[in-house]
Amino acid sequence: MRSLYNLRGFTLLEVLMVVLLTGVLATVSVLTITSGIDDARFSSTVAEMNSLRDALIGNTDLQEGGIRSNFGYLGDIGALPTNAQGLNALLANPGVPAWNVNTTSRFALGWNGPYITGGGVSSDYTKDSWDRNYIFDFTTNPATITSRGADGAVGGTQFNQDIVVQIPLSLQRATVHGFISNSGSPYTGTADVDLYYPVAGVLTTVTTAVAIAANGYFNFANVPFGRRSAKIYTPSKAAPTQTLGPALFVVDKNNFVIPTEYTDTGAGGGGGGGCSAGSITFVAGTADFGVLTTTRIEFTLNVVPATVVISGIQFNLTTLNRVVDRFRLNGVNHTCAGGFTSGCSGAPSSIPEDTPAVLNPAQNVNSGNRTGYIRTPTGTFVGETRLTLTITHDFGCDTLIIE
Repeated sequence: MRSLYNLRGFTLLEVLMVVLLTGVLATVSVLTITSGIDDARFSSTVAEMNSLRDALIGNTDLQEGGIRSNFGYLGDIGALPTNAQGLNALLANPGVPAWNVNTTSRFALGWNGPYITGGGVSSDYTKDSWDRNYIFDFTTNPATITSRGADGAVGGTQFNQDIVVQIPLSLQRATVHGFISNSGSPYTGTADVDLYYPVAGVLTTVTTAVAIAANGYFNFANVPFGRRSAKIYTPSKAAPTQTLGPALFVVDKNNFVIPTEYTDTGAGGGGGGGCSAGSITFVAGTADFGVLTTTRIEFTLNVVPATVVISGIQFNLTTLNRVVDRFRLNGVNHTCAGGFTSGCSGAPSSIPEDTPAVLNPAQNVNSGNRTGYIRTPTGTFVGETRLTLTITHDFGCDTLIIE
């Protein structure tokens, strides 16, 4: 016979203890699950906000040839979106010009989005992982992107704390410095410098004058990070005898110095400091030093762009000291009296060595191999084996070693 003790049920106390324990376990489980969800959402929101910052000002880790290549919305448009445009400007054009390659500045600008792709917890990059809108303020320094955290309220701790990503002006804008030189030495004349960059997706040209007392130094303030370019006119933009650029460079730090090889006026427009736009090249093996005539050096040049506008020349010989009274390229003669507007001296009119001369009018030269020569009215070229010819054009300048 079974014991009456074994057949009895649970006491009220035992039932209450089971209920209490079950409640505690359930509460702990809910808190643990909620904490885990908030942890995931917090981490996802932080990652997404960092992606938003990269979309706005670019990813500093993306480089090409050791040079930063990504500047996001700021690089293309010239500024962050306005508060009214908000973060939607990263996904859809907010009404600025579309991306295009500008022929004046030689770099591209305009909206080239979407600037952010992929996804975290939410596919809507204007909302955090709790499905609340990010708060974006462009008017402050630093500009900020803010999430109110798990509770959606100001302040808080742990997962309820505000998440803020800052974008200070030091990551957006720079002072661009430059030093005009002459074959490595300080430039002692006057000049005008144009700097090109976008404002609201539209190309803007800012000009500064370089005085003699500045020894070639110039600067521009408040320039947005990204690919930019500059053009130098000596002695002035209104009446230039020499033009350098536009030279392309990448502004990627708060104080940026234009590479000196782009601002050297030596050798007819940068030859002494690295005049090498690559638009015109010498075709090796085509030089003729007085075989057909002792008063001419003939050569063949290759023009790369569809059209190059040549505005000036300068030459230098290795062993002889001569003047030139004619420059010919692509079937067009330029004589000192009839074509050059500066650098002419002697009888007959001629260009001395190492003296820049301007073609007037400038000459349009189409792409392909083009034959040309220089001619001397004084003596011959017999005994000469090398000609250094610098050609200034609308893409910059090229110094060619013809031998």
